[in-house]
Parts: sequence; structure tokens; C-alpha cells
Amino acid sequence: MDNNLLKTVTVRYYYIDTNESDYFVKLHNTLEIILSNGSRAESFESSGFKYLWKLESKAELNSVPCYFFSLIKEIKGWPLIFTDDEAVEITPAKGVLGNITFGLVCPAYKFLLCFSEAGGASSFKRLLGEFSLSGLIRLAPLLDGTAEDKVYSWDIYKRFSLKMNLPTVEDVSVFEAGKVGERVNLLGYLSGAKLDVSVDAGSGREQLSNALVKDLLPELTADINCAALTIRGLDFEGGESEVIDLKNPQLKYKDKIEIRENYFALSDALAVLKKAAAEQSSELFKNR
Repeated sequence: MDNNLLKTVTVRYYYIDTNESDYFVKLHNTLEIILSNGSRAESFESSGFKYLWKLESKAELNSVPCYFFSLIKEIKGWPLIFTDDEAVEITPAKGVLGNITFGLVCPAYKFLLCFSEAGGASSFKRLLGEFSLSGLIRLAPLLDGTAEDKVYSWDIYKRFSLKMNLPTVEDVSVFEAGKVGERVNLLGYLSGAKLDVSVDAGSGREQLSNALVKDLLPELTADINCAALTIRGLDFEGGESEVIDLKNPQLKYKDKIEIRENYFALSDALAVLKKAAAEQSSELFKNR
């Protein structure tokens, strides 16, 4: 198989949450009815966007029914055609459709697995809300308990990104008096309450100071005002760059799928979602 036809995809794991006590029973029954009647493409609108979705099939995992969806969100931007000397705007009548997102929903154990070239979890949240009376569905990402150890074990750090939310003047003062604030003191100087800063070593052989990164991490991960602490790095054994947000270390599963005529085959997409579920079966299929 030609490696140029392979694309890396990242599956993300979520638990589905709602205040409706009978939501998941109704969801299961509704999906069974859709399949028995011959599933076809459906659409809905939310926040000014149109969504096209289809319940593709049912898969039995751990003897439990799971439901395989495809979903596309409308794109509002206008596409451009480039000629020899200008960019010509093409105005579609009703917007254009975006990338396909694939998802596996398990009502019995209340989880969702999904992947897309453009993310996809927010679109599935809206889809699941279509089966709710209130429309209020929450997605809680499964967290990776090994993320911190993994980051500390990396040999090379390439990017360090920090977001701080400091609601009071006192919070700002405490932050600036600490280890990180000594190096980034613009909050007090400019009378701000939020900090969003990134330090990048670039794409060459350069790298961030290994010792300084590891020195800053403990204080920042323990700080309740730290909203995001995203590190990109790699180890010599793995050799592949990885990005982890230590304040929200989502569990992920990576695989490669063959691209066929610019798209993923449904069977390939389902196979990847099944492998991702098997990878975390002890977590997904436990009683909560």
C-alpha cells in the first residue's frame, strides 16, 4: 500500500451526560427504530448551521449494541478560485458541506468515540441533543492518567503554551511573585487579568530548555488559575511529536486510514473506532 494514501486520524473518547433520567433508554429505542425502518440521511439546523447525518450501522462490542454515525457540518465561508491574476469568490446558494466526522455511540455505557479531519465532538454534541427533550447534552472527555509521566519522560520539548485566568488583582500579584511570573510580568504592567503565551522552538533542530520546562511544570499544574498548559515534545524512542495539555489531558487513540478517492471508506472508519474502543474497553465498559 502506498504510504502517501494513508492519513493519521485521532479518535477521542467522551462520556455523555444529561439531566434526563430516561434519555439513554429512549436513545437506544429510537436508534433501533431508525435502523429497522432503513436508515437514510437526515438533517437538522443549530445556531445557524445545517448538519447532515446518517446512522450507518450497528456494531456489537462487548455484547453491547453501539451505533455508527457519519456527520457533516455546513461551512459558511465562501470558497475561492485562483486565476492567473486574482482570486474569484464563488457564492454558493446555501453554504457548503464540510469534512465528514465519524462517531460510535453506546447508549448502554453512555460513551461516544469520534474522529474527523476537523475534530467533530461539538457537532456530535449537537446531534445527540436532537434526541433530547431539552437539547442539553454534555460531553466529558476521558482523561489520560499517564499524561504527566509521559511529558516528564520526553527528551525534547518543542513548544510551551500557557493560559492563565487571574480574576483579581491579588491573584495577579501572587502569580507575578512566583517562578513563572518572574519571567512573564506583563499582566501587572498592562493591568490585565488573562495571560495567553506560547514559546516555540520552531521546526528545525532547536529545542526548548529541557531543565527549565520541567522546573516550571509542577507549579503550573498545581495552580487552579492555570486554564491550559500545553506541551509539544517527543522522546528518542518514539520519535513522533506529540501534544498534551496537562490541565486537560484527553485520552486519544491514533491510527492510519487509507484515503480512497479523497474519502475514508465507512468500513475503515468503523474498524478504527472499534480498535479504539478495544484499546480502552476496561474503562469504557465498566459500571459508573
